[in-house]
Amino acid sequence: MNDLSHYSVLLVDDVEPDIDILVNTLGNEYEVSVALDGISALEYVAENLPDLILLDIMMPRMDGYEVCARLKENPRTRHIPILFLTAKIEEQDEARGLALGALDYITKPFNTMLVKARVRNHLLLKRHQDSLEEMVREQTHELQLTQDVTIEIMGTLAEYRDSETGGHVKRTKEY
Repeated sequence: MNDLSHYSVLLVDDVEPDIDILVNTLGNEYEVSVALDGISALEYVAENLPDLILLDIMMPRMDGYEVCARLKENPRTRHIPILFLTAKIEEQDEARGLALGALDYITKPFNTMLVKARVRNHLLLKRHQDSLEEMVREQTHELQLTQDVTIEIMGTLAEYRDSETGGHVKRTKEY
């Protein structure tokens, strides 16, 4: 029930030792991909939608704040959970990251068990959110079908009394 092995994580960091540690920590449980800077991350996400992004802030070419802002502006990617994983430890840095739409903020040096637990928790939340969204889509579809059938029946009943009124009800349904 809590198997998350089919979920994918994009790790965006320019520090090789951190990448190696995180790939070793998460690679046995998730599909882990790596981008070495913000522009590469955006290019990757344009082709592949990961289930979660671990994002460093201080990187060459484009910082993590800008990457997060661009992902959250895009309707196709705004739903992807972003967890900042950074050496920036000031409260205003964390507040800025969360204000941009990140769900969590983990400071370096990081505890691998803590990162693993937070990634798992956010993926579980994502799975539940996805499940709820699917349930709402299904119920909306069922409600639309029920409404269509009800109007069709009302039109048929009205035709028994007056064919013009019944036709009007059915035409109104189509609109």
